[in-house]
Order: sequence, then C-alpha cells, then structure tokens
Amino acid sequence: MYIYLSAYYRLGPNQCTGLEADSQSPISARVSVTHGLVPLFGDVFVGQTNPIVGEVNTLKFSIKIVYLLAAMQGTSIFIKTDDLTKVDNPVGGQLGTGTSDVTINLVKTGSLDDHLIFCADGTTTGTATYSPQNSPAQIELKLCNSASMDGGRPYEIGIVFTNPSTPRSSGTFKVSSDFGKGASYTDEVTAAAASAATGVTDAFVLAGLGDALNILNAGFAGLSLTQSVPFTASANVLTLQFRTSKEMKAMEKFTLSGFSEKATIVSDLTFVSVGTVVTETAAVD
Repeated sequence: MYIYLSAYYRLGPNQCTGLEADSQSPISARVSVTHGLVPLFGDVFVGQTNPIVGEVNTLKFSIKIVYLLAAMQGTSIFIKTDDLTKVDNPVGGQLGTGTSDVTINLVKTGSLDDHLIFCADGTTTGTATYSPQNSPAQIELKLCNSASMDGGRPYEIGIVFTNPSTPRSSGTFKVSSDFGKGASYTDEVTAAAASAATGVTDAFVLAGLGDALNILNAGFAGLSLTQSVPFTASANVLTLQFRTSKEMKAMEKFTLSGFSEKATIVSDLTFVSVGTVVTETAAVD
C-alpha cells in the first residue's frame, strides 16, 4: 500500500516544516523545510464620516489579516499617528492630548459587530486603549480573552470624536502588530485612504471628503447663476447651481441676496436636480 502524508506547523519567522511519509510501510519518513507562512496585514484602510470643522466625526478603520486562521487570544493591533492629538474637545474624552492612557469606546461601522472582539482590559467588549503620551500617539486594539480574528476578511471598527476647530489636511496612520508571536514577527503598514479602496462609488469618498482627518470649513463651491429671459417685464427663471462641502439637512436654509427691488418673485424656490459633493471650499459674499 502507498502512503503519502503532509503536515505543516509554524516554527518561527519565515519558515515552517513539512512532515512527509512516503513508503509502503510507516518506517520511512523525512522532514524538510518547505515554505513560510508569516503573519501579515492585508488591505488596511482608514476613513471618516464628516469633514467639517468642529463637528462630530467617526474614524473608520478596515483591517484585514492574512495567514492567520487560528485564535489570536491576547494579541494587540496598534494604530499610531500624532494626528490623533490634534482633535479638539473629544467626545467622551476620546483622543486629543493627554499624559496617560485613556480607555475609549469603539463603534460599529460595518455590517458585523467587529468592534466587540476588542477589549481594553481583556473583558470589556468594544473598548480600546488610547495613549496620547506615546510618540507617536497610539491606539491599542487588544483582542478579548475569548476572541479571534480570521484571516482573509476585513474587520471594521470606528472611533467617535470631535473634529479640530480649524481646517487641516488628511492624516497618516501606521498599523502594526507582532500577532502575539514576538518582535521578529512584527508587520507594519500605512493605512490607505478610503478613496483608494477598490470599487468605491460614493461621491463623498471619491472627492476625498472621506479621507481621515481631511477637515474643511463648511461652504459653497461651483457657484453659477443664469437666467432664461433678458427682457424687461417678462417672466424670468433664475437658475442657481452650487455644491456644498457638507450634507444639508431638513430645515436648513439658503439665503439669496442682491435682487433689485423692482423684481417680483412669482414662484417658490424649486430644486430641480442634485449635483455632486464639493471637492474644495469657496468663499461666498
């Protein structure tokens, strides 16, 4: 009878061993180093939900790990950037400056409750540790005692805070971990902007407004005003086209000024179409 067996298990960085038995009896066997399965990050993205100064925002992280199908109890993932210290009056005391560790809350941003697999203290789900005193500042995502992360799928989490009070460009975020295997296994990547993800169709994200800590003043852009008839004493239609840098909610108002006192408004303002989001702000008198 012909027997062929193959088994792999992890030894150390960049290597594993293959155990093969190839014989008509179980006596003959050989061991050889074949190939390595090193813990690595796959796609890592960071985005935001609101780019407007002084408003509540949510940082959204999407983290995928490859070659890590087994349980990862006690493993931590670190998000590092000094840009975290530049937010103002954070919601619930999260982010911003400080001299000691702070426990922060994570929120759900995807279809699954991925935030609940992280525990700052090992047992309190949906929490992480923020260390503003470190250089750079960092957020530690520590897996709960009974949790694990499967390889090959993105895990999505969010952190709520208040935007800086002045505009600024998007931040840079480093994501690293040793996957619980020691320093020689450490992998570190730079999180890509949300607009760089494959298949993005959301105009808000494509315009860069979803890029983390890309903070803008609320305003108008792409303004134009045209009319349909230039003749006196004739019914005329003024068409105003504009874009805004934020979502306009119900009951928020626009003000149009500069009309001649001889002009008579004969109809209510009508929105005839909705355009795209603004890619840059512009001053309006």
